[in-house]
Amino acid sequence: MCSSDLCIARSARETVAVDTPALRATSLMPANGPSIKTVKACKLSQLHVNTMQTLHGYETFHKSPEGGALITQAKMRKIVGEIAEIDKRFASVIDASELCDIGTSNPERSHFESLVSSVISQQLATAAARTIKERFVLECGKVTPKNVAAMNIEDMRAAGLSGAKSKTILGLASAALEKRVDFKSLHDMNDEDVYKDLTSLWGIGPWTVDMFMMFQLGRLDIWPTGDLGVRRGWEKVHKLKEEITPDELLKKGEKFKPHRSIVAWYCWRALDI
Repeated sequence: MCSSDLCIARSARETVAVDTPALRATSLMPANGPSIKTVKACKLSQLHVNTMQTLHGYETFHKSPEGGALITQAKMRKIVGEIAEIDKRFASVIDASELCDIGTSNPERSHFESLVSSVISQQLATAAARTIKERFVLECGKVTPKNVAAMNIEDMRAAGLSGAKSKTILGLASAALEKRVDFKSLHDMNDEDVYKDLTSLWGIGPWTVDMFMMFQLGRLDIWPTGDLGVRRGWEKVHKLKEEITPDELLKKGEKFKPHRSIVAWYCWRALDI
């Protein structure tokens, strides 16, 4: 592991054992995310699996029970065009890739279930994560805070979860039931408040929240500089010979506000080209 990618807890309650780059392997990458080739090339980057549906040609804005206003294909094309104008080196990546789908469709799962799924999938190959999720559902039934809270760590360990993941998931359920976090209203909160609420929970760190806001809430201005895949993609786009640091990338992203999530998405895509 690159030393620059070691997780430095930005929250006093964040647990390195759960949310570190080494554990960022599979959980939240959208269905059309980076290929297996990219995953192998960027082992430290948690590349997402199956959280956002593909846009189905919406030309008006919609709102789901646990989602925000959706962005249209026409609007996304306009944004992508602006990104290519701001930094022409992204033009070839954009031309070679499908249209970014962040914020273009309603989430398939509840916010609570999405976070549970993310925790289960950390540091696991897709097939292994799927097997454990199936076992978890057999033990839990519908993944709701009440059903999860009725489980114990032994039940979760029997499904294949580690002790740390079990503790994190039980903590999510407890936070929901005790109303310390209103998961159903996260889409109505601003980025800062979502970040504050979720990182207050044991085992939920900054990277997990960044990915949740991008792919579950569809937020367009998240800039996950701690993600190795984003940094490697940026380096490839700009043909850098030296590795870029998170702090350096943070400054580079300023010019792309308020659409940095989309730039990050194309950084991932660059690794497949």
